[in-house]
Amino acid sequence: MLATPALADPAAAAAAAAEAPGEVIVVTAQKRAQSILDVPLSLSAFDARTLDNIGADTLEDVSLYTPGFEVREQSVGAPGFVIRGITSDGIGEQRVSIYLDGVSTSAAVASSFELYDEERIEIAKGPQSTLFGRGALIGGVNIIQKKAGNDFELQGTLGIGDYGYWLVEGVANAPLVDDVLAVRVAVRQRKRDGYIENLAGGADFNAMDTLAYRAAVRFSPASNLRFDLIYNREENTPNGGTGFKSNMFLPRDPKTGAVVGDLEPGSGVVLGSFGGLAGNRLYIDRTIDDVTLLGSWELNDAFTLNSITGYRKYRNVESFDPDGTWMNIIAGVGETWGDQTTQEVRLSYDNDGAFHGIFGASYVDLSNSDRYIFQFDERATALLFTGGLLRAAPMGMTEAEILAALGPAGGFLKPAHIDDSTFAQSARTVDLYGDGTFDVTDRLSLTGGLRWTHDKKEATVVGTLPNGASRLTGGGIFFQPTANGATLRTDGTFSGFSWRAAAEYKLGDTVNSYFTYSRGRRSPALNISSTASASTAPAEIVNSYELGLKGSALAGKLTFDGSVYYYDYSNFQTVKTIDGTLTTVNAGEAEAYGFEGQVQAKPASWATLFANYSYNHARLTSGDYDGNRFRNAPDHTFSVGAFFTAPIGATELYFNPAYSWQSKFFFDDDNDRSGLQPADFAVDEYQNAYGLLNLRLGLRSEDERWGVEVALKNALNQDYVIDAGNTGDNFGIPSFIAGQPRMFSAEFKFKF
Repeated sequence: MLATPALADPAAAAAAAAEAPGEVIVVTAQKRAQSILDVPLSLSAFDARTLDNIGADTLEDVSLYTPGFEVREQSVGAPGFVIRGITSDGIGEQRVSIYLDGVSTSAAVASSFELYDEERIEIAKGPQSTLFGRGALIGGVNIIQKKAGNDFELQGTLGIGDYGYWLVEGVANAPLVDDVLAVRVAVRQRKRDGYIENLAGGADFNAMDTLAYRAAVRFSPASNLRFDLIYNREENTPNGGTGFKSNMFLPRDPKTGAVVGDLEPGSGVVLGSFGGLAGNRLYIDRTIDDVTLLGSWELNDAFTLNSITGYRKYRNVESFDPDGTWMNIIAGVGETWGDQTTQEVRLSYDNDGAFHGIFGASYVDLSNSDRYIFQFDERATALLFTGGLLRAAPMGMTEAEILAALGPAGGFLKPAHIDDSTFAQSARTVDLYGDGTFDVTDRLSLTGGLRWTHDKKEATVVGTLPNGASRLTGGGIFFQPTANGATLRTDGTFSGFSWRAAAEYKLGDTVNSYFTYSRGRRSPALNISSTASASTAPAEIVNSYELGLKGSALAGKLTFDGSVYYYDYSNFQTVKTIDGTLTTVNAGEAEAYGFEGQVQAKPASWATLFANYSYNHARLTSGDYDGNRFRNAPDHTFSVGAFFTAPIGATELYFNPAYSWQSKFFFDDDNDRSGLQPADFAVDEYQNAYGLLNLRLGLRSEDERWGVEVALKNALNQDYVIDAGNTGDNFGIPSFIAGQPRMFSAEFKFKF
């Protein structure tokens, strides 16, 4: 797919189109500079100007303009990335890979971060077996950061808005030795109060508090040798935590018992921890540190040697109320930490002849640990298990009412029982890959690529009951302890191949067609729990077939891109909670087929219009899940928008309306079916069709030294849910997380 040319630069795009029709953005998805129209795969690209004009703060903003790509972020540490109906899981190898300058971010908890001072974002859809150091099962998003350059730059942004929003951003670039040494620094801080009201007082829920900064150094000791060293850090510390909300129990004042709210997901809620867990406070605290060293050595006119070295460390702690009610039933703390070391070496060949290709090897060493502490009021939990609490819906029960209902047992059960379990995984992965293209004629090109992957994995679990066995169950409630608090282990070594083949045929100077067949592979997943023997979910395999057409017409004033595709899955991996453990299970066969299309038109110098549409029929086709939709996978999505400009003296006024819509979808692969999950009492964990309207209006100087802009996100104040089910669903009391309401912001930008 194509980024909207006018969003990239209205004036420059028109001039470029006159010189080279159809050349919208130059991309490097195939490790060489190409027009996006010449790449034989489904690709969306957004350059720095595009990202600025659409107000992209996160990948969720980018997804609104990208057919076949969606982002659903429960919290900053729990994002969901969806490409063509396939969602990355919170555990295991990610189906949708997020890369930062070619380095895979691996862990989902550290894959969502601020977008600022970026050079370009490329979103490749379909299995990416040979184009990155680490393969991507169903698609990859590569975020390419701006590097230190040879020009002096100083720019900044100041912003304010409703919900207490404010933004400060600054970028500085300075050459220290012309063409040899340069430095670049960027910093960005954003803060916003929560949009889910805390009806008990205190910080509102779903807030934002982010500080991100970056330092980059470029060293070019010779004209054919270049190194870029980049350090990133991001800190996320929103107070209040995530606004989980029950749709079964009305919010009540815990002290008076008075009803203070309703059951709508987007309205206020009464939440809290209890029993001293996490200081009885709800919060999120995440940090990411990332160091990348990029090296490029032009050996001669034909060969270039590239090296990518990366180290990444992260930690995320979230204290949350998973039952979503005012009652003290369950409180939780989740902590995830890990690190990753990556080394990739790639040799590229291109002598302007008929053949060009890449050959590479990579090594990844990663470890990840997840610790979950769940605290239960056994008295409320006993009534939940026996149905007494549910019969009290929608009012729920005060502590006095719970004790009265339990009788003498109420004095025996513990008011705060704790389950504590830690799950850890480590992997060492070696990849060898190659990809080459042969130009058979001026119009026909053939491409082939092959990857071999070798994994050595280990998984461990340890479970404890810090304050003794539950008086309700005699053991744990959600997690069971390991014998004598011992650490249980399992390991495995796995190898496999993935590949791609493509044919590209130019129908004309500005129209290109392609066909691709590719195979993606998701490595086997190790499972281990405190009560069950270790198991391994077999490698997930997808075969992808795609036929596409892309091009431009009317001297570049019209660009188009469309493709049809079919995916065939075997050993489709899905996640279930078994004995309190998130377990990867084999759901059997699955398939997906669909169409993606995008068209952009520039009917006048002051107007650019765009529209895109995606149809994706993604279904599980065997076993207990037969006929179920993939989670987070609407059948239909579309977006339409425009970018209008008008000169006013020495300034330019611009207006960017954009509307995106999606059809109904479910939040879990089980589609909320009672036979595929713990007891539930209603099929309600889905989102009906909805649409979002975003508006941006701005004024900037001709030389863009300054500009002001106002924006409305979700201008129609559409109600919608971004997640449903969650931990409470394991006990028959699902919780829901509402999406953002209408939000206003204003920004002032300047640069020298």
